[in-house]
Amino acid sequence: MQQCLSSIAQLGGASAAQLWGNLIASGSFASVTKPDFLGLLKGMGEEEFRLLRDGKPLGSLPVSKPLTKGQRIIFGGRRWQVQDVDLEAKVIVVTPARGGEPPQFDGLGAQVDDRVRLEMRNVLMETTPCPFLDKHAQALLEEARTNFHALGLGSTAIVGSSSVSYVATWQGDYTNDALALLLRHVGIQCENTGLFLEVAFGGADTLRALRVVGQMDISDVEPILENVENMIREKWDWALPRPLLMKSFASSHLDLQAAVNTAQLLGLDPCEEANAHGATL
Repeated sequence: MQQCLSSIAQLGGASAAQLWGNLIASGSFASVTKPDFLGLLKGMGEEEFRLLRDGKPLGSLPVSKPLTKGQRIIFGGRRWQVQDVDLEAKVIVVTPARGGEPPQFDGLGAQVDDRVRLEMRNVLMETTPCPFLDKHAQALLEEARTNFHALGLGSTAIVGSSSVSYVATWQGDYTNDALALLLRHVGIQCENTGLFLEVAFGGADTLRALRVVGQMDISDVEPILENVENMIREKWDWALPRPLLMKSFASSHLDLQAAVNTAQLLGLDPCEEANAHGATL
């Protein structure tokens, strides 16, 4: 299941034949029979959403992140804006969205834990080579470290221009998804793109919004999740009253308290932020 989802996310969609060739015929999962594989794909099909543009299908994809109208998603290497979501029919209506070149990965795969992102930061902070990497991987690591230091990400978390900011929280997806929702709740267009939160405002406005989020009361999740369209994830979620569904979704798929804590940290002045972040690590 995980490898199928990763392949679909990486390729922007994949046929059953492609998945069979890449995962089963290649020998990676040679013991999986064709009937079992088809059964798996049929089950996965019940979790996928179809994307429509002007009534015409673009394809289908599994959606694991909170989905709201107006947000942007990446599919087939292009950026799309969500116009409507039909949960019963599992349809997402989209239109082409502006916003520059899309990132290489769209973050629709497995959720990344906080510890992974913190270790990524630790690796980028270091200068010593990793002896187990081959030549190509070593070159990529050096490029990443060079960009990390050039952007000053060791001492600041917000980079970008006057119209768009990229916030490096160094937190996992449960925290980042929650923080993106909280920022959207206070009127800031924000997407979790994986390593960064992409905010459609300059750094000063983003900083002010983070300070607002840092003071939010998250005890009542209903106003925070009122625009999330895809909260039905588990077998019996359909039977839950909406207030209980919101609580269940927040408990299983978000870390709202960590998001508030992160916003408080990021909302500090740059010097205070660097000192606090260093102390936490």
